[in-house]
Amino acid sequence: MNRTSKLQLIQEPVQEIAEAIASALKLDVEIFDEHLVVVGATGRIRGKIGFTSKTANVTRQVLATGNSYAVEEPGKHELCQKCIIKNNCFCTASLVCPINLNGQIVGSISLLSFDRGQKDDLISRQSQYFDFMARMGELIASRALVLEILDRITGNEKFLKTIIDSVSEGIIAVDAGANITLVNNVVEQLFNLRRESLIGRPVTAYFPDSLLPETIRNRSRFTDKEIEVSVGSSRKKLICSTTPIFIENQIVGAVKTCRDVKELSRVAGRLFQGHERITFEDIQGRSRVMQKLIERAQIAASGGSTILLQGDSGTGKELFARAIHQASPFHDGPFQAINCSAIPETLLESELFGYEEGAFTGARKNGKPGKFELADGGTLFLDEVGDMPLTLQAKLLRVLESNTLERIGGNKQYSFNVRIVAATNRNLEEMIAHGQFRPDLYYRLNVIPLRIASLHERKKDIIHLAEFFLEKYGQLLRKEITGLDHEVREILLCYRWPGNVRELENAIEYAVNFEQSAILTRQSLPQWIIQKCGGEEKKTPLKKRTAELETETIRRMIAEMGDSVETKKEIAARLGISLTTLYRKLKSAN
Repeated sequence: MNRTSKLQLIQEPVQEIAEAIASALKLDVEIFDEHLVVVGATGRIRGKIGFTSKTANVTRQVLATGNSYAVEEPGKHELCQKCIIKNNCFCTASLVCPINLNGQIVGSISLLSFDRGQKDDLISRQSQYFDFMARMGELIASRALVLEILDRITGNEKFLKTIIDSVSEGIIAVDAGANITLVNNVVEQLFNLRRESLIGRPVTAYFPDSLLPETIRNRSRFTDKEIEVSVGSSRKKLICSTTPIFIENQIVGAVKTCRDVKELSRVAGRLFQGHERITFEDIQGRSRVMQKLIERAQIAASGGSTILLQGDSGTGKELFARAIHQASPFHDGPFQAINCSAIPETLLESELFGYEEGAFTGARKNGKPGKFELADGGTLFLDEVGDMPLTLQAKLLRVLESNTLERIGGNKQYSFNVRIVAATNRNLEEMIAHGQFRPDLYYRLNVIPLRIASLHERKKDIIHLAEFFLEKYGQLLRKEITGLDHEVREILLCYRWPGNVRELENAIEYAVNFEQSAILTRQSLPQWIIQKCGGEEKKTPLKKRTAELETETIRRMIAEMGDSVETKKEIAARLGISLTTLYRKLKSAN
């Protein structure tokens, strides 16, 4: 008979993690221990918890080798050949990943799909899902590690200290009289205390809200309870859990684990945004304008100064923001983004700065941190900052200048260290002239301005991007389309792309869906593009062509030299025209 496994001993938190994964990914989850016992499951397979599987051939191989497997066609995979239900498998696809604890395989996590839509999502994003599953495996393993610590608390004290100091959570253990018997170095760092001064003292003398006396008194545990503690002149919010310790049914003490809420927020941000890592190598563009912009952005990213990205909608401002984050000294921290135009004014303030409990009707218990707190140690991307209401602009300026904030409904100061990247598709200088944007906030954001040229200003990138998207959607839609017809190339170059890269991507995806041949033809393009550039508009009068060339020249110079009024005066002087004429030519082109 198999003895109780490490994962069976922590079956409750394992099931909670399984349900959290299923809720986040909209896929079913199955978690096995090393003996092929199901310790966590969701949805239609939840009833298997506690039973030993006789058909999990792929999982058996994962436990034996420590390798991960993707099964795209259950029943046809080589590991399925000896399975008794290979011709009637209950899932449509699966990803299976090992759970590793100190070099030992102690179980596995499986993501399962049960319909075509789930399967397509599971297969197309399997690399991101494998990375996510590995992180969840680490989380489960860490819970098992804490359990091992509790099992050895009466053993070798030196060995125990080495183990608990390797855990990322703070640990405090007490005896039956609630006197401190053990703490780890995380507790020392969290509370700025030395363990020598703590051992043997009543836990309430240093940690009055520790929950440990109540745990001993009621012989019960607390799980993930949020408490606020004083640390010097400041206060911290912690997530704490406690567990009573029994020997032969006699309570001999209790142990508490805790983590800083701010640190948990950073970890959560990195975990759920890991699949969105973008580098400058991921940004497609071969034109001279784009290459020069990427070069300047890489240089700017290496510092910590605020960056303002300017460009029309669809040019890829968020891609640049994410690439800047990855190339910056803040890359190990979280990347938080907020669209200032997509959130109502009444909610935008709370999303940015957070709120305290009871700040307004419907506020969460214990309050909620805002984007600034969640981005601490990383990058905050303020998208469409030009659409922020004037009332909030003043508060944003104060926060940026002081690096501190007060949540709505509170009076406590929260400090942060955040790199700001802002973006807008609006002309902020014109907005300042009309009283729609604060000049002091503009100067605070416009430390390093970077303008992303519109697609029609860098025609060299149009065909390159079209071919890139053709390959992308050819693979996703499983179509063998090898290139672009000559007429398609002419149409793509003729069209002005008011929606920029986003519109081009949508057009190519549309065309790939309808194309039936091995090369993309005119007939598959969206009709609105053909109507604009597939017929009479190709017969462009010389006067119109000349005007387009003039406008393209002006836009290219602005992209290279900058978008300020002084720069535009210099451009007008170089071209031998007045500033008024330059503005008129730009306006007539839009």
